[in-house]
Amino acid sequence: MISIVLVEDHAVVRAGLRELLEKRADFQVVGEAGTLTEARRLLPTLAHDVTILDLDLPDGQAEHFLTRLRGRGSQAVLILSMHIDPKRVRDCLDAGARGYLVKSATPEEFYAAITAVHAGSLYLHRDVSYSASDLYARVHTSLLTDRERKVLTAIAEGQTNEAIAKMLGISVSRLKSHIRSLFSRFGVNDRISLIRDASAKGFIEAP
Repeated sequence: MISIVLVEDHAVVRAGLRELLEKRADFQVVGEAGTLTEARRLLPTLAHDVTILDLDLPDGQAEHFLTRLRGRGSQAVLILSMHIDPKRVRDCLDAGARGYLVKSATPEEFYAAITAVHAGSLYLHRDVSYSASDLYARVHTSLLTDRERKVLTAIAEGQTNEAIAKMLGISVSRLKSHIRSLFSRFGVNDRISLIRDASAKGFIEAP
């Protein structure tokens, strides 16, 4: 079960996010805040795994708030925004965010982002511009966990789901969740496209 706190100033948006999350048995919303002031009071009182934080709130911006969160608990922070400004994405990552998702994302991408940041991965929505070389370099070195690299390598080698799951010591259903997350992160829908894109970006060697 992944426990989540929502920090979003629009009540309708917050209600919609909660409704999406409640459709999943493995997600639980344990708290909500509409401002950074409310979030400062709420977050220290709740044991939770992931904070979903709107980029711009009435009383401040996420970048400054993130610096205050550093060192205060181990929860992962996923930024949710309408904006795709590479500088602001970089600032959020540098301040400690583990993910950046745009509000035009699909429910599946929303779920994948939460799962990824909770697992310790760095998640960037596919619409985020990679035109800034330093942002791309950060993604290149930090986006994938060791397990995800192993999954990618095994897929590139043509191994079956059963063989990969056995190698990693996880269930096939858990492996499929990792693969779905990789598909969403790379913006692809099949293994061939995943291998091609991951190889082109240097995450794995070309088969």
